[in-house]
Formats: sequence, C-alpha cells, structure tokens
Amino acid sequence: MKIHYTFNLRDFSKVILGICLSGRDQVPNTDVMIRLWTHEIFRVFGDRLINNEDRQWLLDNLREIVRKVYGNNFDTIFKHLDNDGNNKVETLDEIRGLMFGDVMAAFGSSIRPYEEITDYPQLQEAMETALEQYNLMSDKPMDLVLFQFAIEHLLRISRILKQPGGNALLVGVGGSGRQSATKLAA
Repeated sequence: MKIHYTFNLRDFSKVILGICLSGRDQVPNTDVMIRLWTHEIFRVFGDRLINNEDRQWLLDNLREIVRKVYGNNFDTIFKHLDNDGNNKVETLDEIRGLMFGDVMAAFGSSIRPYEEITDYPQLQEAMETALEQYNLMSDKPMDLVLFQFAIEHLLRISRILKQPGGNALLVGVGGSGRQSATKLAA
C-alpha cells in the first residue's frame, strides 16, 4: 500500500518564507540561491516524507528541475557535497550535507544571518559553544551529546522557530531529547 501525501499552498509559502530568511548578503549568486531553494524544498516537503524511496524520488526530481528550469548542472552547483568522488550528488547521504542556519553567529549576537553552512567542524564547535552558554545561564544544565543527527535536528527546529507562526510536532520515545533540543534551538 502506498501512502498518500497531502500538500497545499501553505507548504509552498513555507518554502518562500524559508528563502526570505536569508538576506542579500547571504545569497551572493544564483548557485547559492538554488542551494537555498533546494534546502527549503527538503525542509518543507522532504522532512514530511516517510521513507527513503520517496526522499530519493524528491532528490531525483529536484536534479531534473534544476537542469530544466534553471539550466544549470545540479552536480556542479552541489559539488562540495560529493562524498564518494564520482562528481555527482545523487544520494540522500550526500544531500544531507546541505545545511542552512543562523547558528554560526556569535552567541548573544543581535544579527544572526541565515546562511549556508559548509564547515561541519565549525558548526559542531558553534553548537557546543551554544550548549555551554545555555548551561551557564540555566538553572538546569543539559548534558547532551551533539552528534550529526542531533545537530541536523537542532538546525531544523531553529529554522521552524525563526519563522512567524512556526510550529512542529516532535515525535520520539521518552528521553530522546525533544525538549532539550527545542530549548537549545530557541
């Protein structure tokens, strides 16, 4: 039995809102804009898909749309995500490396640009610094291990909270860190 997804124009508007989180300085050229658009498509639509087969279908269609509509080579635009050295970005593990967020700014900074994150070690360090700062200010410090999936979820939650009227239903077993991740992302 194949699951049926229901999407509407509100979902399309969420893609546009996500793109609008970035300013002119964070999107200097068309390639970055296409990466931002792809990222927002994956956050709005891809995160709601239930299996990798459907996510792969989305990736394959995005590759084709970038070629047909934008007239660009998807693999050239996303070459920094190529993990296996075949000069193609065609797997879900590779596209997982596409990240945008506002977490790279210094803690407490009033200007937090929503920008592409290409340096994973620097991202890890920024997230650990944010956790340390949270623990210094909180009555209840959190002892969290920030592995790759946790950081990806923190970026997703942060993106949702940054949008007007942003909301999410976090699903997981008790003790999986839903509340802690939300506190840190806020």
